[in-house]
Amino acid sequence: MTVPAVLAGVLAVAIVLYGVSHVVRHQVTDDLFYLQALEEQRVYDRFYQQILADPTLAEAVDPLLGNVPSARPLLVSVLRLILPPDAIRGYAETAAHEWERYLRGETDAWRPQIDLRGVDQSIVSFINAYVAGLVATTPEENVQSVGEFRRETNDRLTGLREGRLPDNVPSLQVTTPTEANALAVLMLAGAPGPVSPGTREQIAAALLVGDAREALALAVPSYLSPRLREAAGLWREHLESGYRLDLVRSFEVLAEQPPGTISQSLADARSVGQALGRPLAIGSSVAALASLAGLLWILARQRRSSLRWVGGSLVGAAVLGTLTLIAALMAFDAATDRALSGLPDDFSPSLEIVFEDVASQLAASIRSTAIPALIMLVVLGGILLAWRWGLRRAHASVRLLRRRGWRVATVIGAVAAALLLVAFAELRTATSDPELMRCNGHYQLCDRRVDEVVFAGTHNSMASAARGWIFPHHDPAISAQLEAGYRALLLDTHYWESKHPFLPFRDELTEEHQQALLDLLLEVDPPRPGSFLCHAACGLGAVPLEQALANINRFLRAQPNEVVILSIEDYITPEDTRAAFEASGLLSLVYRPDGDDEWPTLRELIERDERVIVFADNEGGTFDWYLPFGTYVQDTPFNFRAASDFSCRPNRGHRNASMLMINHWISSFPPDRARAAMVNRQRVLLERVEECREERDMAPNIIAVDFFAIGDTLLVVDELNSRPS
Repeated sequence: MTVPAVLAGVLAVAIVLYGVSHVVRHQVTDDLFYLQALEEQRVYDRFYQQILADPTLAEAVDPLLGNVPSARPLLVSVLRLILPPDAIRGYAETAAHEWERYLRGETDAWRPQIDLRGVDQSIVSFINAYVAGLVATTPEENVQSVGEFRRETNDRLTGLREGRLPDNVPSLQVTTPTEANALAVLMLAGAPGPVSPGTREQIAAALLVGDAREALALAVPSYLSPRLREAAGLWREHLESGYRLDLVRSFEVLAEQPPGTISQSLADARSVGQALGRPLAIGSSVAALASLAGLLWILARQRRSSLRWVGGSLVGAAVLGTLTLIAALMAFDAATDRALSGLPDDFSPSLEIVFEDVASQLAASIRSTAIPALIMLVVLGGILLAWRWGLRRAHASVRLLRRRGWRVATVIGAVAAALLLVAFAELRTATSDPELMRCNGHYQLCDRRVDEVVFAGTHNSMASAARGWIFPHHDPAISAQLEAGYRALLLDTHYWESKHPFLPFRDELTEEHQQALLDLLLEVDPPRPGSFLCHAACGLGAVPLEQALANINRFLRAQPNEVVILSIEDYITPEDTRAAFEASGLLSLVYRPDGDDEWPTLRELIERDERVIVFADNEGGTFDWYLPFGTYVQDTPFNFRAASDFSCRPNRGHRNASMLMINHWISSFPPDRARAAMVNRQRVLLERVEECREERDMAPNIIAVDFFAIGDTLLVVDELNSRPS
């Protein structure tokens, strides 16, 4: 082997080693490298929608929360409010910056932590508020005596303390303030902790106006708070450094790894990173410059061209770099597989998926950086080689083209003409053939009647974590639900009451307690005019009705081939509903039946631009477009405590109604992502659909779920719509 060949080989190797050190110094030890991977994989949103919804992870988290009923789903529900995505992003940025400093040797340890101070007390407040709201809407059951009222009330309050929600609330007719005060004392007698000032007077006022549900709701904090604070204390005992959660140690526990295992792996990674960083960059730079200088000096002395040797070195570096990249990525994938295969069998599948996705994104980032550099080496090397040897061949090719140019031109012209004809034919077909129209995303749905189409639906569509809802039923808001492909929205309309039902009776209280009661009510439930999408207690989350309808209107204007169903549980007047539809611009898109007994097809609705079908539970039929739900739709029950309780028996709606809605969610306190993850699976959904099809002799038209972003609902709806009608 000649000296120039050796020097050219050294130059190629040095270039590759410098490229490796560049990747390590500017990617592997750069916090942006990791933060971009997290952003690309939507980890901050998947944390709520995927990781916290994992039933396997739920089983691991429950002991950390003292196995208190509803504690874990409650934490998951309110965590987006207490620790929103921006806060999680902030923790990630801090952890990534500390990781960068650790890899570069600026710190001796990497211990990412999450500060959870205040979360436990927030959970106590949220639970009390939500349970009180649920109790306030529970059906009443009349009792005949004070003794029976006391027994039944104590049973309900004891159940609350044990994590059980009441099915009904005992109600007793109270005629005097003295009797109301006596019953209030009886209701609070079994409270396990201190009673807040003014609570007894507020309960007495509620009893005096016959609102037993409100009275029981006011007693909730006195019974629940001690148990909840005890659970919060148990939780704090599991957190290291007070309220700071050590993520490395927590992961070791979750992965059943001995203490320090992950820390040692991190230390090994740092050692490798430091060796491949600046020292390698300096060494490879010196080697590259020395070999290049030596190569040029020797070739100059031998009066030989340096172009082919330098060009060959660059091409050789590209080949060697490609092999190095392939080997490095294969080693990275193997290391990732070993790490994942070493996890216990019952480890969280969602965490595994997220880790694997982030690792793949990191590998993709390295590829996207390395491949352009390798191409550049090939191009530069090729230019240098062509400079030396390619010009002669290029001239020969030009002479050949001149002799046979007319033949080549003829072939090229014929091919171009054929391509233009094909493109014109395809374009003409696309613009003239009505069958290529997509309705709700599918060709085959255009000529199906509404009652032959399956619509993916969201239960309590307005209750989203993105809108700051306490105990949400979904993570993204209505606009995102529509963008995702959901075409049936189940909404509740309410007024945000400006007067509490027992305020007129505040004169029965002392002046001090009157003011305390008024201040409390205005703080918890301040008066707001207008119509809202909310549950009975708008203070737990509300969206102005006109604003929500305007968002739906914007979506439909931008998507002219989409048909949407709105199923409204209406507790406001039809006139206020109509006013909101008109102000939002959505009224011009509503469907108005033309007297035909059959539903129109989606194509007909789209051509008529009547693409919003509106059902109303209570006041439907007031306007020609405000359709009575029960006349057109029949549904299944919806109060299921477990998937095993699912049934398809008739619930609301006339037996001859042409459409069937399957209510497919678990009614839990609070809404639970982990349960949604189980029941929104393809197998569970399809089994329920087939069961209802056989039992009701109807194909479903609306499948409504909680936490729409979790599970396979859209996949199932697409599969059902792909079947022949």
